[in-house]
Amino acid sequence: MKKALTIFCLLVIVGLLAWKWTETGRKEKKREELLLQSSDAVDFDRVITVWGDDWLGYLIFKSRAMQEYLKEKNLGIRYENVFDFEERVAGLDSGKCDLATITIDSYLTNGQGAGYPGAIVFLIDESFGGDAIVGGPKVNTLDDLDEKGIRGSLVGFSPSEFLLKSSISHFKLENAKAKVASFRAENSAEAFSRFKEGKADFAVLWEPFVSQAVDQISGAKVVLDTTQARGVILDVAVASRKTLVKEPEVIKELTKAYFRALHYYLNRPAEFEALAAAYSGESSDVAAGMLAGIRFITLKENAEEWFGLQSGALPKLVEGIERIHKICRDVGDLSSPPAGGSFYSFVNSDPIKEIASAKEVEAVHRYATKGYVSGYFPPLSLEQWNGVKGRITGTFIDEPVIFGSGQAVLSEEFRDKLRAASGKLAHYPNHRIVIQANVSPGTDSAVDLALSSERALSIKGYLVGVCSINENRIFAEGLGSTNLPQQYPGEGSRAWKRRCRLAKVFLVHDAKVNSAGITP
Repeated sequence: MKKALTIFCLLVIVGLLAWKWTETGRKEKKREELLLQSSDAVDFDRVITVWGDDWLGYLIFKSRAMQEYLKEKNLGIRYENVFDFEERVAGLDSGKCDLATITIDSYLTNGQGAGYPGAIVFLIDESFGGDAIVGGPKVNTLDDLDEKGIRGSLVGFSPSEFLLKSSISHFKLENAKAKVASFRAENSAEAFSRFKEGKADFAVLWEPFVSQAVDQISGAKVVLDTTQARGVILDVAVASRKTLVKEPEVIKELTKAYFRALHYYLNRPAEFEALAAAYSGESSDVAAGMLAGIRFITLKENAEEWFGLQSGALPKLVEGIERIHKICRDVGDLSSPPAGGSFYSFVNSDPIKEIASAKEVEAVHRYATKGYVSGYFPPLSLEQWNGVKGRITGTFIDEPVIFGSGQAVLSEEFRDKLRAASGKLAHYPNHRIVIQANVSPGTDSAVDLALSSERALSIKGYLVGVCSINENRIFAEGLGSTNLPQQYPGEGSRAWKRRCRLAKVFLVHDAKVNSAGITP
């Protein structure tokens, strides 16, 4: 009897504690029920919960237009700011949210522990100049970020950090890779202040801080922004797999309402700017500038370009996820490929397939070409190349190339490196390539120059013939035996000459390349 009484008392205590622990949740649920019951929302069949943050690219989810479109289907929407990415992903798993807005890199790195509980159902936007690496007097190219002693400033675990990490991966900035943690600031204002006060030699910022840095800080310049580095910062809508399986119609209607609202505002720029100003709390002019740094992805672009529903080729979205996954692995944020080895496991195209031709979604007619680069590279004269080749963004390859004596045949090892480098070019569609080759000094400088030119052309030929790069995009020049590396103290002549067989492959920004080619 005494034992039973003891057990009963323990159960009562546990019950009281459990009641106390759940009190906050129960109060919130009651408040929510009261809110719904005392408003027009009482008629909703379902309230869809979306978790994200205050990034301006997500403003459509909070717009009146989207609410009205969902209301037609007796659906409501609740958008909540959940700033912690891991918590956002956990919400998909627990059922606390139906959809999360997030960048692809953040989902890949934060979703791994939860087994990726959501699938990407559409692209929201791509940063298009809204994020940038801004250098001070010591930083003119990405290569300078790798110098010892260089200090940086950025918001930790943000798109800014990932923009830097993509450069670390693509340009092999090993010193910068080791210092990323020391660059982190708590918020964008602090990151900007550290750069402005001279406590950092460069900063990775987003608008309006990018423009403020260039305007207010002596010697500040944009080294790389997301008009140049494409397919790096991509915001996506990730739907809970549980909702996709149990309530696919909910995600379909949410997707349709999103694109109805997006297209409405894209076709009405004045209303869009007013919405952005209200959403951001900035003036109309500042909000318009911030919108200009975001490339919203339309329904047609989602269906045809990113999901590849008509082409039958590998979807650009799947390719993009794979490239971003590789960047995450290169910088140590991920250690293994996805479960099953398929990047298709991150994607669910059903909602886009069902609404791709939806008549309720008006066509976009004021936004059709914004942010596009056609990949068209017209030929340049030598004078034009001399003007372009000095605008170096960074070095893709900088190492000795082992040629046979007097030969220009590429080794298999160097061919592999060229193929790997060419795969990164998808992120830099408005950049050209400059190849410079040296030879070890011989007895005749004219012969040296001719051989170095032949070797530079050999590299160009491989990039064009095997890697399918537009030949007009590449400039190859031989430097003969000039500008050679210094011979180390005690270094033998043979070893030094071996190091002189140097080929460099630079990425240079052709600022005049656009959808119409070179402007006059």
